[in-house]
Amino acid sequence: GYTKSTGQDNKCLITHIGVARCGATNGRDLVLTLCLEPTFFHKLPPVIQSRHIPVRAVMFSQGINEMQSIANSMGSYGIQDDINNQSIRHLENYFTTYKAWHLSQSKRSGQDGMPTVSFVEGLEERLKRLRRIVTDATGSGKKSIEVLTESAAFVREINGCRFTSCKSAKDRTGMSVTLEQTRILTDHHSLDDEVTA
Repeated sequence: GYTKSTGQDNKCLITHIGVARCGATNGRDLVLTLCLEPTFFHKLPPVIQSRHIPVRAVMFSQGINEMQSIANSMGSYGIQDDINNQSIRHLENYFTTYKAWHLSQSKRSGQDGMPTVSFVEGLEERLKRLRRIVTDATGSGKKSIEVLTESAAFVREINGCRFTSCKSAKDRTGMSVTLEQTRILTDHHSLDDEVTA
């Protein structure tokens, strides 16, 4: 299908999107093809122009409305637990690669290693916290909104792309996005904690 994604000059950057299954690894991989306007394509670094860019996708799930309360009371939260446990494993595996890359980039650029090591250690602690939250929520039948907030914060810290959505993509999504924006303002732009309380 076609899209109307536009750049600064309102020209269409993406002219076509195609999706195909790729059996190169396990048959579950998808290849997403973005056809770009030539003038935009030629602005990309050569390494991106000539190869596939792998993307790791993970999903964390936490029902927050009354339907989740009913499901929890009936013991129907196994799928959510499975999704979250599988996703934390994938995120931990990805972080191992990310950490090695990040540290090698720091050494290659000749930067002082202490800020990088401190940054990576902070990320490790945040990932351990997320692991504890997912583990504690597994089998408990309790709503753990922290699964969503902490996974979002971690992915944002490693410059990942992320999104939030509920079934209808309206009220609950809006509340989640507002909460995340408030956390960003507090963490990175000196918004007073008392304002957000």
